[in-house]
Order: sequence, then C-alpha cells, then structure tokens
Amino acid sequence: MGVPLDSWESRDRVDEAPVAEEEDLSRQPVLLGIPDSFAAAVSIPLPPVASKVSKRPHRWVKPGEAVEIHGRRIDVGLFFFGDGMRDLLGWGFEPSLVDPSLPVERAEPPETRSPAYNLSYRGLGENGRASLLDWMAAGRPAETMTDEQGLFFLSGIERRCIKQRRRGLFGDAEATREVHRLMEGAPAGSIAAVRMRAFLFFVALHNGTADSLVPETLDLTRLDRHRDMVALYVLSKKMANQESLSADESIAALLIKGDLSPRTPYHRCHREVMTVYRRLYAERYK
Repeated sequence: MGVPLDSWESRDRVDEAPVAEEEDLSRQPVLLGIPDSFAAAVSIPLPPVASKVSKRPHRWVKPGEAVEIHGRRIDVGLFFFGDGMRDLLGWGFEPSLVDPSLPVERAEPPETRSPAYNLSYRGLGENGRASLLDWMAAGRPAETMTDEQGLFFLSGIERRCIKQRRRGLFGDAEATREVHRLMEGAPAGSIAAVRMRAFLFFVALHNGTADSLVPETLDLTRLDRHRDMVALYVLSKKMANQESLSADESIAALLIKGDLSPRTPYHRCHREVMTVYRRLYAERYK
C-alpha cells in the first residue's frame, strides 16, 4: 500500500522553534569550494531566513564569533551553545549542546575511550568535556581529532542542517566545508571521518548529485559502515528500475535492511533519510 512522500515528515512532529539568529542568506546556490567531485555534488541552495532576536538561553554559534568557556576562547563556531535546549523528542537535553554550566577538569594524561553510541556533551564527563573544549579552542585540528570529538561535532551539524531545515535540506556553507576538511585530514581509521563521508553523501543525495560520488566499482561483499548509504543508493536504483540483483547484491540488501539503514552518520535523522530515499520509488508511493 502506498505511503505519501510527505507523510514521513508529518510523522516527525517535534515542536521545535527555528534557530534564533541574524542571517543574510541569498537565494543563489552556494558552491562550497571543496576539492574533487564533492565540489560539484555538494552545492546547497540557501533559502532566505527571517532575522530574529533570540530570547532563549541557547543559540547556534557562527564561525568567527568568539565565546569564552572555562577560560578557553573558542571562535571556530558551528556548534550549539547555552543551556535548556531540549532534544528532538523533548525528553532530555540536546546532546550536541555545549553547556558552559557543566564542570570540566583536565586529566593528565588525558583519558582515551571509545565513543558512546548515545554521545552527548553531558555524558562526556569532566575530562571529556575539557578535551573537547581544548580541541575546539585549538581550531578543531583534523589531525588530532578523536572519534568522540568528531562525532560530537557532526551531531550538532546534523541537528542544524537536517533536523531544523525540514522544508529542504541546506547547510551553512561553512558547516559543510568544515565537515569535509575534518574528514580529509582525520587520522587513519577514524570512525568520525567515515560518518562524515556518509553525511556528505546524504547531502549530495538530497541534491540529486549522488551519482558523481558513487565509485565505479562497489564491492558489496565487503560492506563497511561508510559504504552502507552508497550501497543502499545503488541497490535502490536497481530495484526501482526493476533490474535483477546478483547473489552478492541480494545478500547486501539483506545486510543493510532494518535498523542499520537507511540512516545518516549519526542516528537521529532516520525519517529525513527515508523521505529522500523514497523519491527513488516515487511512482510506487503515490
């Protein structure tokens, strides 16, 4: 039975006020100035947004805007700052919110740990928050980015660029450029870089330019996390065109079904991804 395309967005009704900020956004598309095929693929049109004056205790910090947090001057921007911002379900605090009221304490040597699945600023602990703030104050260097730091940054970008722009995905040009910079310069084996590549693929998919990012040969017998969205896209196109699947492709389709896919790099934007992927099946879901 068909499912209207807009029903997936209408089911995600979270009363969320728009980001309160002053912006001068053009109607013209913004080319992000990033190398290789991403430059052509990730071109994001910016619709105009009315200027608002915030009366809330939290806000989106723009690049170049300096904030002081526990003795650290941070001017890289691109993160939520303040207190009281609720998460998308309204059950708790927004995990990507940098809350200056929470204490920090630098451990020597710094603790190392694997990032939690439900990563949040509150859950980082005093040492984790100190490490994150030090990294941000240093300019968010890609070469020293830990998975915990990278995934935390990406969580805020996704909330900003996907969840709060439901009428049409667009992101600040600076935000997408920063995701690409961190992805390219991340340490080898970085999980955060893998998730960042998936985010950029999702942006390209939304803009209808994903084909330029699909590799000529895709080995579906070795599915890595960063390949899930690409593999799903390739398989979706073949199934939408009623093309036959090989044995490897059929197995891959089973492996990436269910809760694992479709999904964005972070795990909070399932419905938005579903809406985009269902456009591949527009004739079937009328």
